[in-house]
Order: sequence, then structure tokens, then C-alpha cells
Amino acid sequence: MTGLNIPDVKNEANGEVAAAKVLIKARTLAGKCYALALKAAFKSVSLGGDGSLDSGTQAKVTACFNRATAASNTAMDKLDQTHKLPDCLPVASAKDLVTDTIGVSGQFNDETYCASPSGAFLAGDDAR
Repeated sequence: MTGLNIPDVKNEANGEVAAAKVLIKARTLAGKCYALALKAAFKSVSLGGDGSLDSGTQAKVTACFNRATAASNTAMDKLDQTHKLPDCLPVASAKDLVTDTIGVSGQFNDETYCASPSGAFLAGDDAR
């Protein structure tokens, strides 16, 4: 037993795969938003700043996340309108998954970018 609800109808299986692809793309789009923020933070540090984002950059990053969410929700709406979402994944739940996916996409930024527990970047030999 896999413990999974394996679809018994091809259209339902295709819908699940299509929804998963939307979520993968949502994660990729959110990753680009985080990269935009991190690039600006690194630039700030390299110019002697503290890594904080100015209000203009914060607005750009927020707009990036909003576009990622909107594009992903639109894709879920399209799947719903073409009856490709399975019964176990209504469009509201699919959109909640988009929000959750984008929300956790930066969960490992501190490990990826070598931040210390205090939130400061590592220095010395550990810096990359």
C-alpha cells in the first residue's frame, strides 16, 4: 500500500499532474523573487550597508511575489474551468496550495546563503 489515493480515471490523474506542474512553476517563480531580494541585499552589504532592502526594492520583490501568485492562480482557474482538477482538489484548495508553496519556497534561504542563526552572514573562511 502506498497510502496515496491513486486516481482510477485518466482525466483525474492528468489533472493531478497538471496541478503539480503549476505548483512547481509557482516555486520556481517565487525562487526568482527571493533571488532578486538576495541580490539586492548582497549588493547593499558590498557597498557597506547592512543588507536591508530599500523601499523601492521591497516594492519590486512584493510585486514579483504578487505576479507569481496571480499567474499560478490563473493557471489553477484554467484547470478548473476545463474540468481538469480532480474532485479531491477543488480550485480554492488548489489556490491555497499555491499560497503555501510560494510561502515556503524561501524556507531554506538561510542554509543556501550561509546565514548564521542570528541572521548575519558568515564571515571569514566560511563566507562564500
